Amino acid sequence: MENSKITASEAISIVLGIFVSYTLVDLPRSMLEATKTATLINIVYVGIIALFITFLIYKLLLKFPRK
Repeated sequence: MENSKITASEAISIVLGIFVSYTLVDLPRSMLEATKTATLINIVYVGIIALFITFLIYKLLLKFPRK
């Protein structure tokens, strides 16, 4: 295996992966404590927003190829 540095897109992907996994694991618990019955609707909204942001970053990274 060759030693090389990670690219900006790989670093962003790692950060997004951590952010999305945190959102899916911890956020429902804290939202349940705060909003009680509206938690399911809020989880759907947060999921849609997270997917939109991920898709937006993916599209932006396509415009800047690896150098």
